[in-house]
Amino acid sequence: MVALKSLEESLRETGNLENFSRALSHPIQKVRETTALLFAIAYALEQKKLNRDYVVYGGYSVLLQLARTVGIEAIALWRGSYDIDMVGSEKVVESIKEQYRVISDRVSPNVRGKRTLRVQIDETEPIKIDIRQKEEFLDEPSEVYYQDIETVELFGIPVNVLTLERQLKDKLSITRRNLQRDREDIYTLLGLLYLRGSEPVTLAHALDLNQRRKLYDMLKGVKYIKEEVLVEPDIPYLSNLKKALKKRGV
Repeated sequence: MVALKSLEESLRETGNLENFSRALSHPIQKVRETTALLFAIAYALEQKKLNRDYVVYGGYSVLLQLARTVGIEAIALWRGSYDIDMVGSEKVVESIKEQYRVISDRVSPNVRGKRTLRVQIDETEPIKIDIRQKEEFLDEPSEVYYQDIETVELFGIPVNVLTLERQLKDKLSITRRNLQRDREDIYTLLGLLYLRGSEPVTLAHALDLNQRRKLYDMLKGVKYIKEEVLVEPDIPYLSNLKKALKKRGV
């Protein structure tokens, strides 16, 4: 693919190719391919001056925040994901179609403004990109998400992601119950917020009632984190967070 080759050339020119290759040594091939595709898309959108037309959310947004905070080694150790979640403009969709072989483009029958692209890379299984088009939303996520963007730069490539606080709120708003992967992401986000010095009281005030209630129920009775996560808050932080949530109202 042209875009992947352009990414490789850029990484070589900036002296980041070796670090990039070492970081993308995840044991699962499809995770390596999906991660590389994400960086290639971000690089291409930056070159086309579309860097403010998209934001990555979901698992890869958590990963990029994790890699920026604790180091790029986290990429190879991460749990992995086989798809990319984005909010993007129609121009972003057009750019992806120009750069890659998109073998299907399906509009979701259930979620307004959501479409799924399947990108064929070589002869491997297609990679899924779920894009929520910002033009289709009155307020979510075009107005709200785009207020909560920050840029993570890794290997010289800037990628737009959601803030940690926004990611935590989204994870706590998911209706499915006790999904292991979401629990791991929530603990990871709390660990990153802890490392960045986010105060439990401030965090509690940023959450709505349902989000506070879900987080409090999740943390209630927890004396240590059993899940295998790469970064986690310490016990005093969790204790103070539970107190702040309860005081705020659950």
